[in-house]
Amino acid sequence: MKLFNSQPEKSSNSLPFAVENFDRMPNSARFGLSTLEIITGKSSATIYRWVNEGKLPKPTKLGNSHNSWSVGEIRAALGIKAQGESA
Repeated sequence: MKLFNSQPEKSSNSLPFAVENFDRMPNSARFGLSTLEIITGKSSATIYRWVNEGKLPKPTKLGNSHNSWSVGEIRAALGIKAQGESA
């Protein structure tokens, strides 16, 4: 399983790799809170409120302090289609 960290690789437009490539990432890819904040345009407090309300899936714990979400689960929750996916 590949974890797309939103920090290391930056493109010329300064978007994190996972944000810039979200529509091309496989459903099994994972990403962290900072990427989800950018994708949704919401704060971490709102994201965790939505998790508690069932609007977003619960994250998977990676270690003691890092949470990650599945690209496929977030796409489904937000109604986002992957690149090349039919409408």
